Amino acid sequence: MKWFNDLKIRTRLMLSFGIVALFIAVVGGLAVFNINKVSSNSNILYEEGVKELEALQQFNSNTLHTRIEILNLINNGDISKIEEAKSKISDFRKQNDEILKSYDQAILNDNEKQIYNDIKKELTQYRSESDKIIKLVSEQNYDEATKLSNESAKTREKLTNSIDKLVEHVETNANEINTSNDNIRSKFIKYMFMDILLGFAIAIILGVFVTTITTNRLKKVLEYAKFLENGDLTHKININSKDEIGILAKALDNANDNLRKLIGEIIKGANMINSSGEELSATTEEVSAKMEEINEATQQISNGAQDLSTATEEVSASAEEIGATTSEIANRANDAATSVNEIKKRSLQIKEKATENIGEGNRIYEEKKLNILKAIEDGRIVNKVKSMAEAIGDIASQTNLLALNAAIEAARAGENGKGFAVVADEVRNLAEESSQAVLSIQEMVLQVQSAFENLSQSGEDILNYIGQHVKPSYELLMNTGIQYEKDAEFVDNITKEFAYSSRQINEVIDQINNAIQNVSTTAAEAETGSEDVLNSIGKINEAVNNIAKSAHSQAELSERLNDMVQKFKL
Repeated sequence: MKWFNDLKIRTRLMLSFGIVALFIAVVGGLAVFNINKVSSNSNILYEEGVKELEALQQFNSNTLHTRIEILNLINNGDISKIEEAKSKISDFRKQNDEILKSYDQAILNDNEKQIYNDIKKELTQYRSESDKIIKLVSEQNYDEATKLSNESAKTREKLTNSIDKLVEHVETNANEINTSNDNIRSKFIKYMFMDILLGFAIAIILGVFVTTITTNRLKKVLEYAKFLENGDLTHKININSKDEIGILAKALDNANDNLRKLIGEIIKGANMINSSGEELSATTEEVSAKMEEINEATQQISNGAQDLSTATEEVSASAEEIGATTSEIANRANDAATSVNEIKKRSLQIKEKATENIGEGNRIYEEKKLNILKAIEDGRIVNKVKSMAEAIGDIASQTNLLALNAAIEAARAGENGKGFAVVADEVRNLAEESSQAVLSIQEMVLQVQSAFENLSQSGEDILNYIGQHVKPSYELLMNTGIQYEKDAEFVDNITKEFAYSSRQINEVIDQINNAIQNVSTTAAEAETGSEDVLNSIGKINEAVNNIAKSAHSQAELSERLNDMVQKFKL
């Protein structure tokens, strides 16, 4: 059973439940198979038993009714009912033929086939005798018919016996099928009961077996866990299976070995930490004492550097104020020089612009003077336009008189002068419109004359103003520019002297500032260095104190670690 022990728990449980499920499936399969078989036998019993018995009973009943119809014909002696009897007998025969046809398709054994053949033979003989009897009755030969009827009764008796034999065979087959169903049911109950008992027993055995194996191994793991809880690392689990519990046991054994090695190393490390912590504590005490001495010396250096730095700062501040003042003077002198140069440039520009404007103004004055005088002279042509407009007005008046005379003459001419009258009206209208246009032109000419007179007067006034006022202003502007140029040169010389003196003063002050700055830098560096030394000493003291605390904490930690490790049994 080693292979079963090595199976995974999942596989083991699935295999156990699979076996139980297999037995359940077998029981279900047998139940379905036997139920189907019993159902099939029941169908056979019904089809081949009950239906065959009903058919044979109907067959026997039909032959009996045929016999009764023949006896009625013989005993009644009524020929008129022969056809009716024939019709009934024919129906009975058709029903029997259908029954025999079903037997032709049925599966029969040898005895049943022999009986079936006897029935067909006896039925043929019985039908032949019945036909003869009917024929004798129709011939009213009742004596022969009675005699033949008695013989036919014997034939029918044989037929009935054969049918009874076939019925017995059918009943026998039905009994056999019924017996087979009983046997199947009994066997099914027995096998199913045995299968259920066997499956139940196997399920219990597998359940107990799997449970026992699993619980025993889990107990070993729990016992090992209790030892591990108490710090006892001297035990092992000793489970050699390949299932999940076996794999867990091997993993725990390996963890146990690794833990033992780790704790051994921890013990060694704790002892080393303890010894090194004591040495470190002693060393830090010595370093702390030396650092106190260095701290006092650097404090004295720092105080001296601070005093020197204060003095140099005061001197440097005074020098900076003097330098700032001289720089301000130099800057203002430079600004003044710049302004003087700008003034000089602007005065030159004014002089040049004034000269240029005087020449350009004289040229424009002469040119515009000629143009204005010429325009005034040209404006006098308006008087000629006025004369022409008056002439056009006179022509329009004369045309109007001519049109009026033409209209009078056309009125005298009657019908022949109508066309001429129309033309005369048009000419008169045109003359009136020309008169109106001439009046408008005369009004416009008067307005233009007035405008030219105003323009001429304004042009003369402008020319007089330019000659009397503008030209003298340009000359004054040119003289002012020349004087500005001379003043700018004078101021420029003064500002250059100020700038030169300021530069010399600044150079001296810069030398003083450089010297003071060097002293201040040296003092600041000394102070910074001493402060850095003090800070470093403070940090070193703090670090030494931290090292001492760490050494103390390390010693306490190693002691606690030793106490904890002593709980484990290696």
